[in-house]
Amino acid sequence: VLFRSSESGNFRLAFLTENPPILIDSTAHLKVVQWSEGPSVYWTSFELLAESAKQVFFVLCENLINATIGCQSEEIAMVAIKNRFSTWKKLFKNPSSAMTDETYKGLFGELYFLKNWMIQKYGSNIAVNSWSGADRTAKDFSVSKDWFEIKTVSTNAGTVKISSLTQLDSPFVGKLVLVKTEKMSDEYDDGECSVEQLMTSILDQISDESVKDLFVEKVVQYGYDIDNTNLNSHKYRTSKMCFYKVDNDFPKITAKEVPNIEIVRVSYELSISSIEKYLEGEK
Repeated sequence: VLFRSSESGNFRLAFLTENPPILIDSTAHLKVVQWSEGPSVYWTSFELLAESAKQVFFVLCENLINATIGCQSEEIAMVAIKNRFSTWKKLFKNPSSAMTDETYKGLFGELYFLKNWMIQKYGSNIAVNSWSGADRTAKDFSVSKDWFEIKTVSTNAGTVKISSLTQLDSPFVGKLVLVKTEKMSDEYDDGECSVEQLMTSILDQISDESVKDLFVEKVVQYGYDIDNTNLNSHKYRTSKMCFYKVDNDFPKITAKEVPNIEIVRVSYELSISSIEKYLEGEK
């Protein structure tokens, strides 16, 4: 049963069992309450404490309900609910560090590319597995020899920042993808203008529960903060994605071009207008 609590006004999902359920712990933004109304009447309730997370909460509710389908007993069903919740609850914990505007924007661009290119081209399972997430030593997306490095830039940006020597370095030809966005007001809504909307849409496209778990894990590792209201109000309008061919001729700095081993980190900026000859397509 999904409803709004008459006491707190918060959204709740409740499961009814005939036997005492296994214990499930609360998180910073999800309150789990378990109680009995009498013999053979036991409730397990998941209450959302952060209104800003309601879109993700609704997907979680659907996922918890789906976890019980096909279970031969309520005991097995409650174990399935607890196991499913153990992965999802990471989204509802306080993160170890605050997510910056730049990190949120970067996550938005990668999720937009995942939804509107990778899943359409490779299917949800391969697409999610190809996403490096928080692993900054790898390409943002890689499938076999194909790789994609995603940069989220403003529509009027003149340059794009390359943050390390490895981002464009590969023995294989790849793609630098610029996701061009424009910051919008809080009232703007096109169905995929925030990280939360993109997460919800992507999860709806994934049928394999283990892949859903993997996707949630990668979002958490990225540093997503579900209760940062300043970030959750960020809205973007994406004008297009530009695909640039990165081969041996593409202008880049790699480790072999750096003469001193004492130099361990290099970042640089590319002029977007100057790399137009490498543009292969737009979407």
